[in-house]
Amino acid sequence: MWHNSARIDSPEVIKEFRRHFVKFNETCQNAITGIRGDARKVAQWLQMEQLPYWTSELRKSEEARLDARTKLSMEKNNENIYGKNSCIEERKVLRKAEARKEHAELKLRAVKKWMSMLDREIENQIGPVNNLASTLDNEFPRGLAQLDLLTEKLEEYFRLSAPDSGTV
Repeated sequence: MWHNSARIDSPEVIKEFRRHFVKFNETCQNAITGIRGDARKVAQWLQMEQLPYWTSELRKSEEARLDARTKLSMEKNNENIYGKNSCIEERKVLRKAEARKEHAELKLRAVKKWMSMLDREIENQIGPVNNLASTLDNEFPRGLAQLDLLTEKLEEYFRLSAPDSGTV
């Protein structure tokens, strides 16, 4: 059978619980700040570093591809003393430039995909984190006040119920 009473011999038990409660709140607040910061850092890294980098790489690789194609075309039109030029070197340069462009396109698509996915995932995952933050913001001060009041009442109770050592 459960009773609605507790045996507390000293308000120190409540004070110790209060210290743990404060530490718990600090740990949660630090975790919340860390989660929000990490999510923001990844989003900024994609937006501010990766997107401009791969956009620039795509532009550079397209320019290199066009330059290689132009050189190949010019070399095809030149004849050397043995007849038509095989343009082996120019073809290699063009293939390398095309591969570089394909790689940049792939990376740019991946960055855009991850930016979109990250936004959705942050929204989905940060919701519960925000709920915890809101609960802590609202309930922690209330809980702390209740613990302080309980400690005060217990101290008062123990003062009043302590046997008077001066009387016989």
